[in-house]
Amino acid sequence: QHPIGTGPYVLEEWVKDDHITLVKNPDSWCADQYPLDKIVFRVITDPAARYMAVKAGDCHGMNGVSPDDAANAAQDPNLQVVYRPPANVGYLRFNMNVEPLNDKNVRLALAHAVDKQSIVDNLYAGLGEVATQWLGPLYPGHNPDVQGYPFDLEKAKEYLKAAGLEDGFTIELWYMPVSRPYFPNAKAVAEKVASDWAKIGVITELKTEDWGQYLGDRQEGKFPIFMMGWTPDFIDGSVLGVWFQDEPLGSGVAFKEAGFSSSEVNELLAHAASSADMEARTKDFEQIGVIVNDIVPGVPVVHTAVPNVFAKSVKGFIPVPLKTDVLRGVTLSP
Repeated sequence: QHPIGTGPYVLEEWVKDDHITLVKNPDSWCADQYPLDKIVFRVITDPAARYMAVKAGDCHGMNGVSPDDAANAAQDPNLQVVYRPPANVGYLRFNMNVEPLNDKNVRLALAHAVDKQSIVDNLYAGLGEVATQWLGPLYPGHNPDVQGYPFDLEKAKEYLKAAGLEDGFTIELWYMPVSRPYFPNAKAVAEKVASDWAKIGVITELKTEDWGQYLGDRQEGKFPIFMMGWTPDFIDGSVLGVWFQDEPLGSGVAFKEAGFSSSEVNELLAHAASSADMEARTKDFEQIGVIVNDIVPGVPVVHTAVPNVFAKSVKGFIPVPLKTDVLRGVTLSP
């Protein structure tokens, strides 16, 4: 509650769950790069209410915009929509410690039975693109040779038969109770996935819980299949370690959370972390993509362009493909 730093603004007021007010720091080394004298961040948890506040002129801008509200804002002469490049990923993760997901044939069946193109076309209002792998195209290490698991119900049925489960089975799919750019409506995506899996005889029980509990239970490996995603703090293939680094081998985070363990992946991540050679690091990340695709630890579903909505009076905002919006150079016109 008493932050310090050398940035362009200082904290004037913080009212928990209501707003944060920042005022210009004239002594900052970069003060001249930030024209605004005061910035108020309001806390409005409901995305629809946030949008209505901007539309009514009560706020100058917002993030966390739903695809439908972004499309609506694009038609409003008083608003503008600015898109972050698609660097995030929304995915389904298989817990390979849980039967029958410990069988690769089952994982392949489920992966090939997800119609990602239909999900993107029907639930993302033009803002999504189908993910073929965990790293999006903006990342060093995105491997164009990795094509993921194309939608193919017949192939999915063949994999189930190979697993001895041609009559199907029942499985839990846990979906996020919150809205995120990669899953603005996680329940709707989960329902579509369940509908796809029903076509190969798999009955899906959809479940969710409080967000804090959800995060804890996911880390404890309590979910057979769960939905999650990632919006980057920086664009680097080392993010693969968030999902797939298992140190010490067989008891690290990736294993505890979802039964993933690969000494080869660990070695490639360690090599990349110790190298300043970007070409060599990129090759490491590309090879991890091949290994992970073969193991089938889950299904990368979507990357999304992330819309921010602003009043037309806001000038100079430049979107970046990260979690943080940068207000350098932003001004307000009369």
